[in-house]
Amino acid sequence: HTHTHKQTHKNKACVLIFRMKLLSTWSIVGITVVAVCSLWLGSRYAALEPIGASAYGSIVVVDLALAVMGQRPHQQPPTNQAHVQRLRNAFKLRSKIFQLALKYNREAVEFETLEMNGIPVRRYRSSPPAGTSPATSSLPAQTTPQPVIYFHGGGYVIGSIESMHVVCIQLQERLGPNYSVFNVDYRLAPEFKFPAQLDDTFAVLEYMSGNAMDLGIDASRIALAGDSAGAHLSIATFLKLKQQQHRLAHQISSLALVYPLVDTSCQACYPSLTKYATGYFLETPTIDWFTQAFLANPRNDTRNPLVSPILADPALLETLPPTLVISAGLDPLKDQAVAFAEKLKGLNVPVSYTDFPHTLHGFFGSSITHHEAGVDAVVDFLRSV
Repeated sequence: HTHTHKQTHKNKACVLIFRMKLLSTWSIVGITVVAVCSLWLGSRYAALEPIGASAYGSIVVVDLALAVMGQRPHQQPPTNQAHVQRLRNAFKLRSKIFQLALKYNREAVEFETLEMNGIPVRRYRSSPPAGTSPATSSLPAQTTPQPVIYFHGGGYVIGSIESMHVVCIQLQERLGPNYSVFNVDYRLAPEFKFPAQLDDTFAVLEYMSGNAMDLGIDASRIALAGDSAGAHLSIATFLKLKQQQHRLAHQISSLALVYPLVDTSCQACYPSLTKYATGYFLETPTIDWFTQAFLANPRNDTRNPLVSPILADPALLETLPPTLVISAGLDPLKDQAVAFAEKLKGLNVPVSYTDFPHTLHGFFGSSITHHEAGVDAVVDFLRSV
C-alpha cells in the first residue's frame, strides 16, 4: 500500500512536470508570436498619430482578421463575389470579437427578429421587472415606447444586424422602457445597388406606421440612428421622405449620426480624407471601393443629394429634425462630419456635435472605452429631444 501510494505521487509529479514543460513550450511560442506581431505592428503604425489602447487594438484585430480571411477591400474589384464574401467574414469575425468585450445586462433586454414587409428587423424591448411577466407588467403610464430605428454601418457592402446586436442591446438597456430599438437588416451591395437600401427603409417605416398598435409603439415620434453608411442612410431616408412630401416625414423626430458619410463627390474638399488616407482602419481607397460597389453609376450618382446629402437643397436640409453628429478624431470622414454639422447649424437646425479625439472610424461597437461614451452620447441625445 505504501509503495502504491508513493507511485501515485510519483505519477502525479511526472504529469505536473509534463504539463509545466508543455505550458512553457506554449508560453515560448506565444511570446514569440507576440514579439513578431509587435515588431510588425510597430513598423506599420510607427508613423501614426498617438491613439488609445482600445483603438490600437481595433486596428490589430482588423488587420489580423483581414490577413486570415482575405485582402483589403480595394485590392480586388467589387464584382469579385468571393472577395466580397471574404470581407464579410472578416468583418463578422471582428464584430464577434469586440462584442464579447462590451458590457451589458442580457437579462435587462429581450429581443425578437420580425419581418416587416419582407425586411428582417430585430426588435428590442426592456424586460419586465423581476417577478412579473409581459402580460402582468406595465410600462410607465406617461408614454408608449418611442421607436429608435438603427441602421448598421459597413459601406453598404458588409455588416448585418448581428454586427451591431450588442450595441442595440446597450442602447435599449440605457434608454429604458419608454423606447424600443429596431435593428434593420437592409440589403447589401454589390448584389443590390443603391437605392435598394432606401427602398428597404421605406418598407420598414410603412410597416411600423401601419402596425404601430400591434407593435405597441408611438409611430408619431420615430428616431433614426446609425453609424457610417447607416448614418448616411438615416439622412437619405429623411430627405427622400421630404422630397416626396411623404406623410411619414413629419413622424421623424430626430437623427443620431455616428461618423456619417455625407459627400462622395469631392475628395479634395475634406483634408482628413488625405491626412488619414491609410493606416487608420477605414482607408480612403476603401471608401472609394465602397462607392464603386453600392452605386449603379458612380460617375453620375455621386452628386445625387440622396448619395451626398451635404449637397441637398438647403430648403430641404433646414427641415431636418434635431440631429446629433458624432465624429472620430482619426477618421478619413472626420471633416465631412464637421462640415455637415456646421452646415446644419448655419441653417438653424437644432444640431449637437461631439468629437472623440484619438479614436478611429469604427470605434462605436468596438473601441471599449470610447464606445461606452459614444453610446451614452446617443442615449443622452435621444432622451433630450
